[in-house]
Amino acid sequence: MPQDPQLSGVGVVALALLSHYAPTLVAAVLGALVAVGATSTATRWQAARLLVVLVGIAVVFTGFLAWWVEERFGLPAAKTTPPIAFVVAWLADRLPIVKDRLLGRLLGRAERAIDEV
Repeated sequence: MPQDPQLSGVGVVALALLSHYAPTLVAAVLGALVAVGATSTATRWQAARLLVVLVGIAVVFTGFLAWWVEERFGLPAAKTTPPIAFVVAWLADRLPIVKDRLLGRLLGRAERAIDEV
């Protein structure tokens, strides 16, 4: 008589991690695909490299941004990580532009605060 398949301890842990991180990873890949689709690349290898880089950037920054959104706005990080991963991967191709705009706003606020003193 055949035995029923059973999960080992490692399998249970892997399944738990996949169920938690899979939506975030899928959202990061989708956001990166949107960005790659809007970018002109000479070869498929360059497009694949860009996809990996954008997903990597999203993976690195999503945790911090989800924590910040939870602290600032009270939204649970477990619910906001997939949308944040999508947006980060989508905008990661334009990081220099986003950085310049954010720094411009922050410096503008700092200059206004100094002028008021």
